[in-house]
Amino acid sequence: MDQIRRMRRELTELLEDCPAADEIVLCASELAANAVWHSRSRRPGGTFTLQVEVSRGDYVRIAIDDDGGPWAAADCGLDRGRGLVIVAALTADWGVAAGPAGRSVWAWFDWPASSWVPPGGAS
Repeated sequence: MDQIRRMRRELTELLEDCPAADEIVLCASELAANAVWHSRSRRPGGTFTLQVEVSRGDYVRIAIDDDGGPWAAADCGLDRGRGLVIVAALTADWGVAAGPAGRSVWAWFDWPASSWVPPGGAS
């Protein structure tokens, strides 16, 4: 889980001026944890990759690419199975794209232009 901790730290730094940074980091953490626990990425040598696209004052798009594997609906219990419900609640949109090499789970966050102040303050 050190990789997830490092991913959170680096994403937090990248999004330091984004009003939705906490929500984005939470969703990225959830998607990365899902990749580690529920895909072939959990196997020895398995990987996951975070992709981030930032358009300051417009949107942030994240995607976690994993090593694929079976996709099964999670059982909701008292202590698990709610991660994608949280992702759905915090994002403008999200989805899953599967390919031959694995799966990509992406999330889109709006970043209203009125909330962005350029570095150095307002002009």
